[in-house]
Amino acid sequence: MHKRRKSVGTTGIPDGSYIYSGVAYIAIPEDVDRALFIRNCCNTRTVFMRNDAGDKWKNVTASNDVFRNIRFPQTSEERGSGVVWVKIPKHQFPIIVDVYDLKDGLSIMEEENQVRFQRISDNGSVDFNIKANTPEAILDVVSKINGKGRISLNVTNPDETAVLDVYVKGSAGIHGSKDVTVKSNNEVRVDVVKDDNTILGSFSYKSGIGWTLIDEFSNKLETKDDGIFFNDGTNKGLVILANLVQKINQLENSLNGLIAVYNTHTHITTATVAATPTPGILAPTTSTSSNTIAPVTLESDLENIDVKH
Repeated sequence: MHKRRKSVGTTGIPDGSYIYSGVAYIAIPEDVDRALFIRNCCNTRTVFMRNDAGDKWKNVTASNDVFRNIRFPQTSEERGSGVVWVKIPKHQFPIIVDVYDLKDGLSIMEEENQVRFQRISDNGSVDFNIKANTPEAILDVVSKINGKGRISLNVTNPDETAVLDVYVKGSAGIHGSKDVTVKSNNEVRVDVVKDDNTILGSFSYKSGIGWTLIDEFSNKLETKDDGIFFNDGTNKGLVILANLVQKINQLENSLNGLIAVYNTHTHITTATVAATPTPGILAPTTSTSSNTIAPVTLESDLENIDVKH
């Protein structure tokens, strides 16, 4: 829970050169476009402020560190962040040196040893919360607008040797409710390693080479421009199943045909009957073969459905 802070109060700034500091709050002038006004404030690092006495100042300068903690009100009647100002004697003009929470505001701090940056708008919120006591660091980006919500991290140098390292002593996960995309202009590689960085297995794709999969059991799979290779490829190509079945069926059909001819054939001979020889037919052979091939080979007899190519 956010804790309510006690009021710092506001101090009027009466006329007179002897007043060199005070408190006020950020405001938006009447009859201005809020978005354009705030954009101009961000570009110039200046703001409009007023106090409870009715004094107003425009184009008041704030440092970068102070400006990033300033909150603008929604309307000209509301108060923004409370600020502490000091007047530069030579110029008799105030500058903002710090920001504080108004008495009706809630602190985003929850405990000691915490650093937190938070911004909330009608379109969403960004919250970067660092806690040393836990310890943990949480970054939340929440958008209420379709198509928005993004975190970008860029690391570059002229010779393209920049490095981004992320190490987790434990588990790391990336979860996309839709798609997860990893891009590289040259090589993508995933290694499984021991504590001493000995590689147990790897899975990679390199431009101009193709995919390579290696495990700790010396198994290897490569995809190259001339085909797919298991291990060293010395066993040559895998069988083309349809062609193998066709060749085996041809042998089976030829053999079955020969067996059928053998089992039904008869021998024609010359027999002598009376004084003039006449042709005669001997009985069919009584020695037949029952070794026909049935059923003939099917693809399912040869196919390993767990390995396909």
